Amino acid sequence: MLIFQQSDEDLMGLVVLGESGTFEELVRRYQNRLLAVAYRSLRAHATAEDIVQDTLTAVWQERFSFDKSIAKFSTWVYNILRNQIDKYLRDSQKMRQMISLSSVEEDKDILAISPVWFEHLPENRLVKLKEIVLRYLTGEEQQLYHLKEEEGLSYEEISRIPPFKGVKIATLKKRRQYYKDKIIEALEIEKYNK
Repeated sequence: MLIFQQSDEDLMGLVVLGESGTFEELVRRYQNRLLAVAYRSLRAHATAEDIVQDTLTAVWQERFSFDKSIAKFSTWVYNILRNQIDKYLRDSQKMRQMISLSSVEEDKDILAISPVWFEHLPENRLVKLKEIVLRYLTGEEQQLYHLKEEEGLSYEEISRIPPFKGVKIATLKKRRQYYKDKIIEALEIEKYNK
């Protein structure tokens, strides 16, 4: 029987036996499906591609543990993908928490507390990157960013300026943290577009 006529489970059995071309056929069958699922979860194409590559690597490394009497191949591979996505999201959350903890000082610049992959970019590229990343923010978030990060105003001063007039300082702090998280996420996305 030809490779492309084999079931996924039979192909995986042949992979374990070292049959040439069988793993490539499984990759051909599943790569785009896995990419679609990863992209729906992450909304970042380059990150989704990395997760799929990690998933396929894990499938290869764990090929001897696959048991078709326990699960279909598709169930097994999507489980591995879900674990890879969950790991990525956990690691991203830990990074955001670490950045949050390092930003205790109220007036630290956003870019100074963000991941530093861009620190060696030329000045003109950094300016362009900042413009791109700020587009991820709403108009009000951009205003708060400008007042807090660029003008260096205190929360008390900002709470006297429209559209923030009368807004509680605790609320302004929460809004600032929210847009900082969005900027960090945007920087991560733009890392793959440089």
